[in-house]
Amino acid sequence: MASANISEEFLCSICLDVFTEPVSTPCGHNYCRACISSYWSSGAIIQCPLCKETFLTAPKLRVNTEFRDMLEISKKTKQAGDSNSQNVLNL
Repeated sequence: MASANISEEFLCSICLDVFTEPVSTPCGHNYCRACISSYWSSGAIIQCPLCKETFLTAPKLRVNTEFRDMLEISKKTKQAGDSNSQNVLNL
């Protein structure tokens, strides 16, 4: 389930968890690679779950590198904050 203190824009709208291997669709929405691939393979229509744009064939998904990098920075910041909070509690 979704991690506490992670901003909503870092959560996949399919699995509702922090993105794993985030990819972008041609319409610009981001999903975990596994989530969108599974979503498309389970339905008769290949469309974006958010905006409902329909594609004739499954588009080639590309890693959204800037988004992935922002996500990694956010995770590291959260982990550092959690460590600092834990250290304060142990004092």
